Amino acid sequence: MSENTQKERVSGHGLSRPVVTEMLAKNFDKLPDNDQKFFMYGPMYLGGNGGLAGLISNSLYRRVLNVTQAHFASSLPMAVLPFLTTVALYNAAVIWIIH
Repeated sequence: MSENTQKERVSGHGLSRPVVTEMLAKNFDKLPDNDQKFFMYGPMYLGGNGGLAGLISNSLYRRVLNVTQAHFASSLPMAVLPFLTTVALYNAAVIWIIH
C-alpha cells in the first residue's frame, strides 16, 4: 500500500479519489472469501442487530405496560423499522461515500 501512496500524489492534497478507490478495491480483492462476504453483507448484519434490539425493547415495554393484545401489530414495526433505517443509513453514510 505504501508503494501506491508514493507514486501518485496530488499537489499537497493527498491522494485523489480514484486512486483511493482503486487501492481499496485491490485490498478488498486480496481478502479471503469469508471476509469479503462479511463486508458485502455488513449492512444486513447491522440491520438484523437493530431489528433484534427493536424486538427486545418491544417485549420489555409490553411487559412493563401489561399489554396483552396486538402482539404482532406492535412487533412488526419495532423490528422492521430499525432494520430498514440501519441498512439505508449504512448504505448512505458508508457505501455511497466510498463510491
